[in-house]
Amino acid sequence: LASFNCLAPIHRSVDEEESYDLREGDDIDLWLPRAHDLLSFMADALEGVDVICMQEWWFDTTWVSLFEETCGDEYQIISARRKGIHPHNGSPRSDGVATLISKSLNIEDTQTVDLSTGRVALIHQISSPNLPRIIIGNMHAPFPYDDNAKAIQIEHVHSVASAIEAMHPEVAIIAGDLNSGGKEPPAQLLTSNFGYTNVGAVDDLVTHRTHLGDDVQYDHIFVKHCVQEICTPPAEVKNRYLSEINFDRFDFPCSYSGWCPAFGVSDHIPVMVDIGFSKKDAQDSSPIDDHNLLPFFKQDQTSLDKLRGRWSKKHQIACAEKRKGNKQEQLTSRDSPPCKNINSQTGDCVKTSAPCVSACIEDDE
Repeated sequence: LASFNCLAPIHRSVDEEESYDLREGDDIDLWLPRAHDLLSFMADALEGVDVICMQEWWFDTTWVSLFEETCGDEYQIISARRKGIHPHNGSPRSDGVATLISKSLNIEDTQTVDLSTGRVALIHQISSPNLPRIIIGNMHAPFPYDDNAKAIQIEHVHSVASAIEAMHPEVAIIAGDLNSGGKEPPAQLLTSNFGYTNVGAVDDLVTHRTHLGDDVQYDHIFVKHCVQEICTPPAEVKNRYLSEINFDRFDFPCSYSGWCPAFGVSDHIPVMVDIGFSKKDAQDSSPIDDHNLLPFFKQDQTSLDKLRGRWSKKHQIACAEKRKGNKQEQLTSRDSPPCKNINSQTGDCVKTSAPCVSACIEDDE
């Protein structure tokens, strides 16, 4: 399972002035190349992942169609749109959350949780042979601009966790961008009050560079083993991070503790975990070992090969063809417009006094 904030084009500012009124999403020539890069990156980094919880999903028709054409044969795409008005242009909010669920799994139920400030979360009950009753929550908490926003973060986390509890899961999972660290109140609420384990936590891992230039770990996956005898202990949860992802072709460093400005696919990296479950067998009381573990959302090799063919072949080759002959001129997420606010001597952004991320990003996080 993976959680990935893909940076909605409507939240990426490319304005040369201080008004931040021009967004990447206002010009298809700006955002479409990054969308192709995003899909190519996901084909590489998230290959074989059965559930992808995405935040800052964009509801632009071309964006949605691109994802449906790319991975619609392998995934069911379920989305929920945020309510409210974009402050930069007065238009209705066009972002939200989306969950990509492998068609090898059955979706028994999906619920939308309406949160304050117009945000939404998705909750899914999924099933498959030999798996317990699993409930997955996908959420995106607001950025902690002030104490009120921090209180809203806690409120949202509590609402999602409570909605999952009401569905009586055997295993509960909450994934998403909490816009807060693993030792801050929203995460502590889940671990201390609701009994979750933060399985995505890795010391010094940077998953996000904020629009203020801070390097943080804001993306998380929490698991609650509600029926302990059917699940492996937390130690069996295996993190999948940079060591298993080929970031090289996307100019991302193999480092846990730093952010590379050249990584322009998003201002977040995905967080992933593999979770094992013991077989439900009343006659077998032997200790859990590797032979009694079932892979989380198990897929056979044929399914993985088919996913590789659809994502990698169709879109990586298409992107390569598109760039052929005009590599220097084509705008890609790696070659985004140079920031007009950069100090030529220090390389820092004069707005944030931090290393500039190609184009200033206002993440409406």
